[in-house]
Amino acid sequence: MVKRRIVELVVVGAAASCNVTKAAPTTGGVNLDGGAEGGTESGAEGGAAWCPAALVVANSDFTSTNISVLSPAGSVLSESIISSASAPPGLTTALSGDVVFPLEPTPGVIVLIDRFPNSVVTSVDPSTAMVMKQLPVGTGFAANPHDYLAVSAT
Repeated sequence: MVKRRIVELVVVGAAASCNVTKAAPTTGGVNLDGGAEGGTESGAEGGAAWCPAALVVANSDFTSTNISVLSPAGSVLSESIISSASAPPGLTTALSGDVVFPLEPTPGVIVLIDRFPNSVVTSVDPSTAMVMKQLPVGTGFAANPHDYLAVSAT
């Protein structure tokens, strides 16, 4: 009797996952109207607050990753700007399931830190959803990077 219940649970679980839709490789880029800085400054006299032009969200199950872009109000601008299923020209290492963002945003670029085991920093152009460059940071070992800071544009 116990064995039968286990089999039923496995069958139900497998059937429930059959209708899950995969993320598209990309749903295209987004137009950020915030200018070169990617946001605007507003606030009361004597102080300014930085308001982002968009929010970048990582959806991961530690097997695959999907990167979405939302407006500050929460509406979806791009359901999948890049994902583990993406294979655009220039992407030499596909995204793993362990992708995070740097603590400091890089204006005009979406920077993804692909940690263990890939050890790659990927820069994505938000307007075209194309990979601009990838920087491997694990030279002969699994580096497991945790942060990235752009010092200059060059």
